[in-house]
Amino acid sequence: MRLSLGLGLAALVLAVTPAAAATRPCFDVAVVGRITQETPAEFTRRPGEIIMSWTWYLDIEIDKTLVGPDLGRQLTVTKVLHNGIVTTPYVLMFLKYSPRAKHYDMFEEDLRVVKDDRDRFVIPMAGPFSKETVARRFIPKEYKTMLRPVRYPPDSAWWLKGSRLDTIYVPTTEADPALRIHPDAPAGAYAEIVDMKAYPWGRFTDGVVTADRGLYLDDLVPAFAKHQCKR
Repeated sequence: MRLSLGLGLAALVLAVTPAAAATRPCFDVAVVGRITQETPAEFTRRPGEIIMSWTWYLDIEIDKTLVGPDLGRQLTVTKVLHNGIVTTPYVLMFLKYSPRAKHYDMFEEDLRVVKDDRDRFVIPMAGPFSKETVARRFIPKEYKTMLRPVRYPPDSAWWLKGSRLDTIYVPTTEADPALRIHPDAPAGAYAEIVDMKAYPWGRFTDGVVTADRGLYLDDLVPAFAKHQCKR
């Protein structure tokens, strides 16, 4: 994305044709794997320009193909980014082929994929998706009925360390018994409370929320397949 300066106040107008508006987003291949390297493409900045985002080349290792043709084990794809993606052990990636450029673009992704104790890929769910996420990542609207219990091996619980907790501070005498009081909260007039309403499918232990339920990627394949591009 390029923004030109020196034009004064200007309005950005996006023209959407009826045909474009009616076109549903689609992808060609859905895979789960790892991003092994991120390389920003070179670009030329013209005078008075601010470059907000540009093309990056992402080297990926594919562990499993969910929908679409087998692209092999290793592949280089492109994605327009402001900076690199924070790499995680496994990523759900929706790829779209560009006939003109003759390569795949990473159309959408989910960075939260882990393996359970039976080596199956799962998206841990401590709380519900937003409506925007459901639409953007081709998640079926009835996904809540597809949640299943998850058991993790120790090396798949890395993501729990970075879980964001919705914490509030209230006088101890006003604490709602339904809320969980952090066991390490400072003694005195205030206690640290974690609002578990934001994490209905999680349990709070030692300062982190663990998702007891999750969406198994194999269960989502039929829903994903409905959004594969028709070529």
